[in-house]
Amino acid sequence: MKRCATDVSPRNDDRQALGLGVIVVLLWSTVATAFKLGLAVATPLQLVAGASLVSCLVFSLQHRLPGTAQAASRRDLSVSNRPRTWFLGAGLGLINPLLYYPILLAGYDRLPAQVAQPLNYTWALWMALLSIPLLGQRLKPDLLLGTGLALLGVVLLSRGDTRTEPIDPMGVALILASALLWAGYWLLLTRLTPKAGAGAPAETGSILAVGFYWGTPLLVLWTLWQDGLPAFDLRVLGAMVWIGCIEMGVTFLLWQRALRLAREPARIGQLIFISPLLALAPIHFLLDEPIRPAAVAALVLILTGTALAQRLPGSDGGRT
Repeated sequence: MKRCATDVSPRNDDRQALGLGVIVVLLWSTVATAFKLGLAVATPLQLVAGASLVSCLVFSLQHRLPGTAQAASRRDLSVSNRPRTWFLGAGLGLINPLLYYPILLAGYDRLPAQVAQPLNYTWALWMALLSIPLLGQRLKPDLLLGTGLALLGVVLLSRGDTRTEPIDPMGVALILASALLWAGYWLLLTRLTPKAGAGAPAETGSILAVGFYWGTPLLVLWTLWQDGLPAFDLRVLGAMVWIGCIEMGVTFLLWQRALRLAREPARIGQLIFISPLLALAPIHFLLDEPIRPAAVAALVLILTGTALAQRLPGSDGGRT
């Protein structure tokens, strides 16, 4: 009986991890649409500041979760009280959320969602390339092939339809810069917190939360100085709540738990690349964007290339 119980438990954990991973991927597939809907009624800074406030609320409530998650939340709380965690979180908060999200949303503001989202998924490619000087990784054939495929996809997306829908080059540059920032953020986290990318331990989640606690007040001050308060609108509020919960808060906590439960976290990590394909449905039906065949081809090239590049320690820092 003991042996049976031991055999069943890991399988149940793997099933639970897979279920959570699928839920997160489905939720992430809505984020690009939420960005564009929110940007129709607010500036990038206003949208990011409001969403970050919601995210801070989510992180502050995670320690009150009931049931089996409570033990993990208490562990996270004990880690988050360490001076090292607060120091690292404050420093990394200058990247995420303070710089990353305003640059990302500024790019989305200039591009169709079907172009912006695949470009943002080049974070895995940037991560693989940056890991060579930062983590001492070797240049491997898979990385060279993946880089070539992803770059081909970026070129295809950047061309757009020059007759009817020219693509804003500044928007492309902003999205690629945000992907570079995200990759740098997770590589720094990997280097500063051992095994940060493999299983997402408590310290990783706590540093992310502390980063939002420090970065959000600065974002709010920046927004008030630059753009002022947005006009009250239920669409603005809805977009802020959805982005704050789904992009910046709840999904990370669920993803963190899925990686903890999985015997092979890398397999769960590969689910990330389903999200942009699923995202094409809400982009088409809710944003009324005609999905161009060239955009689909570019998306497949970028996802294939980044999946090849994502065979590195710490590369499961999931992104939308």
